[in-house]
This record gives sequence, C-alpha cells and structure tokens, in this order.
Amino acid sequence: MENLTYCKLQIWLAQKPYTHFFFIKIAFDKLNKLLTDFKLSKSDILNDNLFKSLLVNKNRNLMEIDLLHPDSEQQRICHKKKRLVQSPNSYFMDIKCSSCYALTTAFSHAQSVITCEGCQQILAQPSGGKCKLTVGCSVRRKAD
Repeated sequence: MENLTYCKLQIWLAQKPYTHFFFIKIAFDKLNKLLTDFKLSKSDILNDNLFKSLLVNKNRNLMEIDLLHPDSEQQRICHKKKRLVQSPNSYFMDIKCSSCYALTTAFSHAQSVITCEGCQQILAQPSGGKCKLTVGCSVRRKAD
C-alpha cells in the first residue's frame, strides 16, 4: 500500500498547473497498474476526494482539435498568415467572354479593369478585394 500513497502524491503533483499533461498520463498508467496489483475495488478509490476530482477533470487538458492535422475547411477560413502553411487567398483565373468566347487570363484581385482582347468588352471590374465579374462571363480557376 505504500506504493499507492506514492502514486497519489504523484497524481496530486501532476494536477498542478505548471506540470504537463504527459506526466498525468504516466501517473494514470502507474495507478492502473497498482490497482491491478492490489486488486482494489473502484468503490474504495472513489471514496477518496483526490481521485474524485482527478476522474472528473481528467479530460480537461485535451484539445478538441488536432493541431497537426487541421481540417481543410478550417484552414480555408483562417487568415492567410495564421494557417499551418501560409498561402495567399488570391489566384489566377481564365475568364471566358460571353460574346466572342475568347479566354483571358487574369488575377483574382486585379486592381484594374479587365477587358476582352478580341471585342474590348469589360470582363471584370476591381473592387477593394476580388474583382467583380460582369454578368454572362464564366470563370475557371487556374491549376497551381
């Protein structure tokens, strides 16, 4: 039983805010091993206030999201500099003219008016961020 009190002390130290979650995991593994060695029942353990608080708060340090493998949807919504790998929101695109069906390559955040090479029709106009396409023009995003 001496080892069990030592393990309780380790778990109590692991609950302090300046220690790491990994130490709590090691303490849990040692506790499970001790419980199987001494064959104590769960009711004996649950009577102790320390173990009650430990069982209630054991998942407090777990994160709900995986930082190493974020969702692509989550990364798309993030700011361009706060992504796991920084990438711009802009892209190049092909715009098909509605009258002569000619393709024009343009930048998505262009700051000047984009016109068709063949018929001089306005394809897109700048607006603070992405360009606004004219009605009838179709767009295809260029492959990276």
